Amino acid sequence: MSAKKYLTFVIYGNDKTYYQGAKFCILSFLANWQGSVDSRPEVVVLAEETEHFSDLPIRLFAISPEQKSEWSLNNTYHFRIKNRGLKYLCEQLPLNKEDQLLFLDTDTYFTQPTNIYFDSISSQQSLMFFPEVNINSLPDTNEYAVIRNKDIVLQDGSTYRVNPESTMWASAVIGITGGQADAFDYADQLIQALRKEGCTAHTLEQFALSEALTRVVSLAPAKSWLNHYSTSGRKNWGRKVLEQFFTDHRERKFEDLLKQAKSVSFTRPLSEVIRGHIYKKSKKIKEMFSRNKP
Repeated sequence: MSAKKYLTFVIYGNDKTYYQGAKFCILSFLANWQGSVDSRPEVVVLAEETEHFSDLPIRLFAISPEQKSEWSLNNTYHFRIKNRGLKYLCEQLPLNKEDQLLFLDTDTYFTQPTNIYFDSISSQQSLMFFPEVNINSLPDTNEYAVIRNKDIVLQDGSTYRVNPESTMWASAVIGITGGQADAFDYADQLIQALRKEGCTAHTLEQFALSEALTRVVSLAPAKSWLNHYSTSGRKNWGRKVLEQFFTDHRERKFEDLLKQAKSVSFTRPLSEVIRGHIYKKSKKIKEMFSRNKP
């Protein structure tokens, strides 16, 4: 049997933009897939509100309130939901050793062939978005400083220590084989151990997975293969683009939606760019005045 390919998303909360973003990401990814319909990856979504995807030919799993509470450590660290959700999907599919799983953040879209993602995942190589920073280069005032130069004991009795190459990769893209799925469990041990050490960084989820994967494989960056609208100004504009797209094409069939998705632009008009700069400057001025108030 040939290895299976899965395109996956983990979505929680009630922000409509996340759900519309995921739907458009699915359309954009498949619209730029080179090959037959049968060669496409199977799309799998794990979501708190699965009803947003009922009109798409995809596989759905629901996040229960109990799972959300457990995965977020009783709502103290909600970024852990991605880690636990992806491991849950690996088990539910189930993901065999040679199968490939690709996770994408919901604010991504594509304008070039997307086969490169699965072509770049192997038993020796996983994907993440890009290497953000070596933890050792951060100042002593940074949240990660508290975990350096320490032997940290994990739940399984093993010891973790930051090494000279310990680099945090952004996790907007995660691509693994089934043989690498155990990295999610090691990363989870690391998340919880580092929190106990007093590390309060909200990026622990992606740092822990970076460290978990680099123990067993090399990492390749996928940043140059996609587009995103993750900054605040771009996201505000992206929300408008998505809303208009799904309003205009609500009656179209799935294959027709794929064609329409290829013509969508998230480029902001100059007026929106200027408005975004004005908003940022006014926000900084307000913050400055609030800090200086007696």
